[in-house]
Amino acid sequence: MTFIKTTSLFIVFLITTLVGCVKEEFIKACYDDSSIGCQNLNSNGVIVPIDSNKINFLSSSLVKNENSGLASVFITLSQPAESNITIPFTVTGSLKTNDDVVISGSGVNYNSITKTGTLSLVSGQTYINILMSIVDDATYEATENLMLILANPSGKAVLGTSTTFSLNVADNDIPPWISFDIAATTGLNEGAATIPVTVNLEYALEDSAVVPILVTGTASKSGVNADHTYNVSTITVPAGVTTFNLFVPVIDDLVFEGSETIIITLDSVNNPLTLGAE
Repeated sequence: MTFIKTTSLFIVFLITTLVGCVKEEFIKACYDDSSIGCQNLNSNGVIVPIDSNKINFLSSSLVKNENSGLASVFITLSQPAESNITIPFTVTGSLKTNDDVVISGSGVNYNSITKTGTLSLVSGQTYINILMSIVDDATYEATENLMLILANPSGKAVLGTSTTFSLNVADNDIPPWISFDIAATTGLNEGAATIPVTVNLEYALEDSAVVPILVTGTASKSGVNADHTYNVSTITVPAGVTTFNLFVPVIDDLVFEGSETIIITLDSVNNPLTLGAE
């Protein structure tokens, strides 16, 4: 058998009566300029409760390249803080804080070990800005993600509808090559049980990767006269290694056959890595 491998100010108006044109002009002003706080009158000129101060992310997501440097994330209030407000938050995702991204900012207190933090706003403040410095390293990585999740605040404010933010960082490094150790192995017997195939990488990956492969050749991989059971379409490249083995199970049947081949090809389509020489 031959084995082959290829390669703003808010005012409460206490109004008991509004009559004639005064009422009409006042209501019109309220709807034309909501910044003066007149939105607290309804269409009939009746005072309604002031809306709670809502906390929201200004945007829900951001995409950056690893060499972008800095990402700014704004959390806004629907009106100026009446008093001090503290907003807890948590961080999740594959981006490692301090290694891949550094979180900072005025009023931002973050613990990279617990992946929790707080945002502190003072009276009169209308927003806070989280600064995320993206680390441009020399290691190839797949696109990585970080999620910021706001929790219930203390102070005169409540969470709004936009309470999570996602940062996606695309790598700017060339992926390492992947290659078989040798192009072919010949002279193997059917009774070998398994055939080890060594795969090499240019350098170790930070995270595992899935590489597509094609298994072809004259040796059958299905049916009653199957010669092997290596019927796979992908292999997983482990993180942290520069070499690893594939194991191809071979069937020792009783049928006389001539020399047959098993061909494993590293597929270039949808391959996150670069193909090497073998």
